[in-house]
Amino acid sequence: MSDRICLMSVGRIAQLGTPDDLYFRPRSRYVAEFLGESNIISGRAAGKAKLAIAEDCNIGTQPFDHPKGTELATMFRPEKLSILTSGEDPRRGENTLSGSVKEISFFGRSTRIHLITDGGFRLIATVASLQSDARPEIGSRLRVSWKPEHSVILEQ
Repeated sequence: MSDRICLMSVGRIAQLGTPDDLYFRPRSRYVAEFLGESNIISGRAAGKAKLAIAEDCNIGTQPFDHPKGTELATMFRPEKLSILTSGEDPRRGENTLSGSVKEISFFGRSTRIHLITDGGFRLIATVASLQSDARPEIGSRLRVSWKPEHSVILEQ
């Protein structure tokens, strides 16, 4: 891969940067979705590094300079999600959401789990391979967690 990439959209530069910049720190939904799978959640600014995604639910993000109440979207990659086992608590400060498993795909060295959160967000978790007896079942309840620093604010 190149040292620098210029990703274009409709004849304009969508983002110019290193492969790491474009993949881990995309500036827009277009860039995030162009370079692989993304989990994108919309909400309103609720602090300098906090996004309100429901009336009683905030998630931590990378710091941003938008005023409180501004509509924003955050992106985090499927491989950054951790599956919490029954009774397991997330690490201190991590974001946590619960939902129902909608689809499971086994790919040998990884397993992809699609879920719909209680708030209606569609998320994808890509985790190291799970043997069939350890994989959640479709329709089962699941909790996922991720670090706030993995939540990148996207430009609207």
